[in-house]
Amino acid sequence: MGAGTTLQLLTMNPERFLTAVLGASAGRFGAWTDANQREAELEASEREKECISRSQMIRLAPTRGPKPTEEDFQRLSKGCFADPNQDRFALAAVARSRGANVVDRQRAAAVTVPTLGIVGTLDGNLARLQELKKLRPSLQLVIIEGAVHGSGDPRGAMRHPRFVAAIREFIAAQGKSTQP
Repeated sequence: MGAGTTLQLLTMNPERFLTAVLGASAGRFGAWTDANQREAELEASEREKECISRSQMIRLAPTRGPKPTEEDFQRLSKGCFADPNQDRFALAAVARSRGANVVDRQRAAAVTVPTLGIVGTLDGNLARLQELKKLRPSLQLVIIEGAVHGSGDPRGAMRHPRFVAAIREFIAAQGKSTQP
């Protein structure tokens, strides 16, 4: 959920950033609709009951290939309940607060802070990052072939060696561009 927070902070206080990285998401920008609110409420309710959100998992599932199965849901729910770092009520509250975190497209487009976006080809958020790239052509976008969204998935973009390598390359390039 850090990419959404980062995008929002970039639009509010860009002077506080030297660079920014949006990992596997572009946050939320555009209008917040009644359909978005219903989706957020459904995901929040699912989190409270099962610790996972089935509808979110389906929404963020690989864009090509099989969707999560009932066995996947059961396994992930059991793992979520067993993980002391997973607070299903806090995650539900985050889902319900999404409407307050939407960034206006014009404000997103106006950001001049050097920004890197990294996403997998199979991530449900790929389209959002591509849309942000259209709004902000200066956005550097790295797309990792075969990577999915979930950090808990071994195929997740954040687990891929290219993820950290892309960040290192981006930061190194920014350092070179600021030297005399």
